[in-house]
Amino acid sequence: MRFGEAVALTWGDVDFKKKTIRINKTSVEMHGSPIIQPHTKTSSGTRIISISDNVVKFLREVKKSLNKELNYRNLVIPNTRYGILTSANMNKRWRRVCAILDIPYQGVHALRHTWATRALEKGIDVKTVSEMLGHKNVITTMNIYQDVLPDQKAKAAQEMNDLF
Repeated sequence: MRFGEAVALTWGDVDFKKKTIRINKTSVEMHGSPIIQPHTKTSSGTRIISISDNVVKFLREVKKSLNKELNYRNLVIPNTRYGILTSANMNKRWRRVCAILDIPYQGVHALRHTWATRALEKGIDVKTVSEMLGHKNVITTMNIYQDVLPDQKAKAAQEMNDLF
């Protein structure tokens, strides 16, 4: 997800039984104040993504940890006062996490790129990755992640070699 999509998620967007998340809104900052818009960045950004069992388990734990009365917006990722998380606050949190893990800091958007890169490296097809990212078409995904695709081509050639 894009950062704005993630912080706009409400628990009504999470379906634990179907293991999906519905992405249908985004948070934007107007003069430093976050607001939730009832649509995504692009029409293709409105989507339903599947989540793994590990993510379901993690989200269940997050939900249990939140104060239902204070979380009146029903946000999945509220700030410490149960408001909408800003990009500045998220970047501060992410910097601390990077320091604790002793990894170089890159913006939180790097997580989205890392997920896409690893998905392609694992052999998940470009169309699926593109749809999960909310790209309008696979060309966008291929242009951004083209450096991963040659490895996939070599892997495909080896797989075909093994067949014959």
